[in-house]
Amino acid sequence: MTLALLILLAVDFTTVERLIGAGDFRGALAALQRAPERASARWHLLASKAYDGLDDPKRAVEEAEAALAIDYRNEAIHLQLAQIFLTRNTPEPAYEILSEARQLFPDSLMIRLGRGLAAKESERYDEALADLSECLRRRPDWGLALDALGAVYLHLNRASELAKVAAAHCDRNPRDFRGWYYLAEARSALGMQDGESERLVTRSIQLNPNFAASHALLAKMLADRGDTAGAIRELEQAVKLRPDHRPWHVRLANAYRDADRAADAERELAVARRLEDQERRPVPVLKYHRGKKQP
Repeated sequence: MTLALLILLAVDFTTVERLIGAGDFRGALAALQRAPERASARWHLLASKAYDGLDDPKRAVEEAEAALAIDYRNEAIHLQLAQIFLTRNTPEPAYEILSEARQLFPDSLMIRLGRGLAAKESERYDEALADLSECLRRRPDWGLALDALGAVYLHLNRASELAKVAAAHCDRNPRDFRGWYYLAEARSALGMQDGESERLVTRSIQLNPNFAASHALLAKMLADRGDTAGAIRELEQAVKLRPDHRPWHVRLANAYRDADRAADAERELAVARRLEDQERRPVPVLKYHRGKKQP
């Protein structure tokens, strides 16, 4: 039975959730118009998710705020509203939303992770470290927490601490590529660019060949020991996996120049210039209309 037929037979919130899960956001909105309880918090929450999927953040925020006004003590609504801001480079409202939510849901790891991410993006690094470290302490296998924590440690140039955390993660979760990557990254930051560091990052790539940062790190190590061809190979893979990361295009252009590949170098520089122009464009501002805080 198709989802469209399900809609015709019986429109309910479960049907809408299935449509959203299948990526049919317009279908989900159409189904919501025929769903019961249109004034309910769940209705507005699902509408928010559908508008979010259609990349209409303004409407997504409006619907999430409407849901929150109806059911302030609903964890899922706080998370939905915060992630709209967080995924669109507006971390301050996300931090405010999740700071309040943490008071309501002190045992929620998802709230704590989200707040840690919002704190990181809003440059509240001490708070980010506290939240993310607690996430990893309470759930040692959580790769997402390690990923965010590793980024904070690297930004703060605290590679020694990162090395300890990453090594412990490798011991506990040897199949998680993140631990091997961050251990290699920490060693590199400490000046330990040796065969062991290459082995670690290569292990990360073996576990997940689609993680672009591992390829970029291996490229740096190969370039440092004079293997330009190897560095080019890894950087080409990195920009293929993440074509919007401008610094890697610049590094690839420099590697091409070292290999006397002038035309390829100019092509990569052109890509880097285009990305730089995009980065300079004003980012649309999302506004958080904070309602009255409920007891």
